[in-house]
Amino acid sequence: MDLLRRAAAAISAAAAASSLITAAPFAHAEGGELLINEVCTQNKTSYTDSYGKASDWIELINTGSSDLDIGGFGLSEDPSAAPVFVFPEGTVLGAGKLLVIAASKDASTENELHTGFALSKTGETLALYSPDGSCIQTLEVPALKEDETYGRLPGSGTMSKMRPTPDAPNAAAVAEPVFSMESGFYSAEQGMSLSLSSSDTIYYTLDSSDPTTSDTAKVYSGAIPMYDRSSEPNVYSAYEHNNTAQSIILSTNYKASSSLFDKATVVRAAAKSADGTFSSVVTNTYFVMDNDKLAYYSDIPVISMVTDPDNLFDPDKGIYVCGNQFLEWRRTQPGAFKSEWDSSNIANFFSKGKEWERPATITMFEEGGLCFTQDMGIRIKGASTRNSQSKSFNIYARSEYGDSKLEYPILPDNLSCDDSKLIKKYDSFSLRAVGWVDRMRELAVTDPLKKLDDLATYDSRRCMLFIDGELWGMYDLLEKCSDYYIQSNYGVPAEDVCIIKNGELEEGPDSAYDELKALSDYCKTHDLSSSEAYDYVAS
Repeated sequence: MDLLRRAAAAISAAAAASSLITAAPFAHAEGGELLINEVCTQNKTSYTDSYGKASDWIELINTGSSDLDIGGFGLSEDPSAAPVFVFPEGTVLGAGKLLVIAASKDASTENELHTGFALSKTGETLALYSPDGSCIQTLEVPALKEDETYGRLPGSGTMSKMRPTPDAPNAAAVAEPVFSMESGFYSAEQGMSLSLSSSDTIYYTLDSSDPTTSDTAKVYSGAIPMYDRSSEPNVYSAYEHNNTAQSIILSTNYKASSSLFDKATVVRAAAKSADGTFSSVVTNTYFVMDNDKLAYYSDIPVISMVTDPDNLFDPDKGIYVCGNQFLEWRRTQPGAFKSEWDSSNIANFFSKGKEWERPATITMFEEGGLCFTQDMGIRIKGASTRNSQSKSFNIYARSEYGDSKLEYPILPDNLSCDDSKLIKKYDSFSLRAVGWVDRMRELAVTDPLKKLDDLATYDSRRCMLFIDGELWGMYDLLEKCSDYYIQSNYGVPAEDVCIIKNGELEEGPDSAYDELKALSDYCKTHDLSSSEAYDYVAS
């Protein structure tokens, strides 16, 4: 606190701080070195600043044996530019001590320094400058998950992703388990097995539940047999209409098929250290099949969607079932009637918004080979079709799960509107059930419409979807409308896009929506045959 009070007292003189950049070179105390020690670009719970906000943060360390006067040193998120933030004169960092700076645009306070710039959750380049303006450290910070940091490993100085420890010694993240086989398709063979390795205790599940919380998690003690599970009873695809909160459809009496579906083995594993900290969960999907099935699935893209089954089928939070909220509505509205296809029904699968998004691991295979695996968010998609046994999904790449973009050409013929480049990066896409006649009509019409320059279309292809290791059927994999779709297809920056659907703002600032509404109201109340009114609208 004394350090920060002295620093804050000098902030009033910081108007002249820019002159410190050109001051004489600063002589480090013997053995002393100022370094960026840890960076958090997606803080949610690890640090609360003096404004009560969960600001991102940068931690510096004096690695030397003597105190350092760091007045005049600077920080920037652009190594090619001058420092954006300069430490006030008289700021001293003790030997071996740490200093946390809030990475926000708020003003520094009596007890806390703020950089004046924010950090990018998709990755950042930080630069640390000496008072003479020379860059003494450049740090390439990768995209980080929420409450994950990038910092110096204790004892080595090597940079690594880790769990956040603001103003405390860095703690390396628990290493993920290593799988002996990658996700993929394998010919059924006797004695094939999967082994896992880690210096810590490994917990794993085979039912797609989260091994860090699941009651079914087992401690790994030996090889896991790999075999064709298709002859085993259906589990998740056995949900049907049964008048309970776990009905996947409303009053239509849908009964699940008694046929045994093709299945994959889903292994989810996490390592647990001696202090009880878990690593990230690693999810792999294995298709062990005879050669005929392997040949069939090599001819069509295959997507494995893995999520804790509760995210789909739990009566309270499951997005694939009607849920307790529907039963409660029906109980409190005796005699009330709504068609089961009415999208205003109070059912889990009719519910929308971020509250009804669930985490999942999405893995894609083509020609039997692994394309990508990425943790993403899933939501139920559509209107009345949500009340069907084969529901559609929207899939979102978000930094809270991992990467904020999916960097893979999921649609190999998807070119930008001027046919100048293949689109290889997506922020979202959709998986749409194909069991509807209008889907066939739409595909028949879409291809010729692509030749019209002034009409936007969505590229798509067919795929087979497995959910939690069970075959779900054939789906359309297609582009999803978003601000990034507009950017990648039409070259308009995402931040300049405003999307309105059914009269509601989906993307963009409220101000843009207000401007459009005001323009609409103007058109309703003015005669556009008037040149003055017409010129205003045209402008």
